Amino acid sequence: MRRRLAILASLALMAAACSEEGPPADPYADGVRAARAADPSAAAEAYRAAIEASPRDDRAWAGLTRAQLRLGVDATESARRLSALAPGSNDARELLGLALLASGDAEGARPALERAYATDPRRHRLCFPLARARERTGRGTPLHYRRCADRGVDVAPSLVAATRLSLDRLGDAATPHAVSVTLARLAPDLDRAEQAATTDQVRQAIAAQRSRIARLRAGVGGPVTLDAVRAQAAALGASAPACPPAR
Repeated sequence: MRRRLAILASLALMAAACSEEGPPADPYADGVRAARAADPSAAAEAYRAAIEASPRDDRAWAGLTRAQLRLGVDATESARRLSALAPGSNDARELLGLALLASGDAEGARPALERAYATDPRRHRLCFPLARARERTGRGTPLHYRRCADRGVDVAPSLVAATRLSLDRLGDAATPHAVSVTLARLAPDLDRAEQAATTDQVRQAIAAQRSRIARLRAGVGGPVTLDAVRAQAAALGASAPACPPAR
């Protein structure tokens, strides 16, 4: 009987000691909490600890990649490790594309983002970075950015980018008519961007495009000649119809 009581007392003491020490450390959970608290530095540190404890934990690699992207530091190595551990994960494709784009590798980012978006067309958060990757690889159009705004994601920067590309395409050879039509279409886009803007950086970009429009409006004038039409068509990559020979 005494032996049994002694054993029970020892177990009680062990249980009390465990309760005083608290639950075992879980660095991954710490990383999740830090990320939710908008503390990417603490999140990155916790995810690194989780990876040190379990190097093949793809969740920790994904968390570290996201934290690094928010910190604005190179996340390509983490994203590549994640892709190697979870090659079929669409989250891994997305994070790899975002990391490559942030590092300046638009050629590598574009196919990863395209595949991630095609696999899950509801991932509209990829619309703007994909449009940017396409632009940086020479495949971008104003329509790509306008689609993002129409889907309600990154509305202000998308409309600013669409305006910028549209003005770039006008070029110096734009006819007065082409300028007037384009500017009439772009002005409402910038008004909409102004309403949706949430940062000073975007507001400054809007102001820059308004200045471009003002300069173009001030320069509109003069007759519309066939040579000017042909020059405008060439600038847009099209061709103007040739006049029939005089008889």
